[in-house]
Amino acid sequence: VGAGGSRLLRGNHAEHEALEAEAAAFFGAEACLYMGGGFQANQAIFSALPMRGDLVVHDALVHASAHEGMRLGRAECRGFAHNDAGDAARVIGEWRAGGGRGRVWIAVESVYSMQGDLAPLPALAALAAQEDAVLVVDEAHATGVFGPQGRGLARGLGCPLVTLHTGGKGLGGSGALVCADRVLVEVLVNRARAFVYATAPSPLSAAVLRAALRALQDVPALVEGARGADGAGARCGA
Repeated sequence: VGAGGSRLLRGNHAEHEALEAEAAAFFGAEACLYMGGGFQANQAIFSALPMRGDLVVHDALVHASAHEGMRLGRAECRGFAHNDAGDAARVIGEWRAGGGRGRVWIAVESVYSMQGDLAPLPALAALAAQEDAVLVVDEAHATGVFGPQGRGLARGLGCPLVTLHTGGKGLGGSGALVCADRVLVEVLVNRARAFVYATAPSPLSAAVLRAALRALQDVPALVEGARGADGAGARCGA
């Protein structure tokens, strides 16, 4: 049931490509890349996309996998106070004042698993638009639970966006989906070592996630049940 090799050699399968096309449409992105897991995907995003001379400004409580990717990447990295878009703006302003001229990447989670709180995504999106920055949102704990049909909380924010949707939590499968503009996905395909050198996920796993996305669209009660009648899931850390 395995893929037999990396996607760039002999491990690619029609199920992978069908999942990516359907997931891109479902999450409202130009393109999508299916990878083996959320840790691997975050590592790929932050090690391959921000370039030397760029700045990654990240929430103080962003996931360890994002930190691992930043450690492997070429960009400068600075933290800001948890869920404080004003502090993120301050950090970016100080970097600009010190001579920073590259692209800014703002890294957050939409739902923080340990606290159960939500990121101020509209304020962060406004900051990203103001700074011509890319907002990178880890939707691991929102996918399948929050947003219309469980699409997460980041769709339609109106700024350059990269989103990560894990398959092993709310979708009940495995692997992870990175959704972004096509050119960014192509960069990951060609430069992200966590993708290039990894055996592809099982085509069976891709088929399971395709079924999960269809179920979210066809059975609204799945999302309502995951979130709870009063939407309290994110407040209690569920």
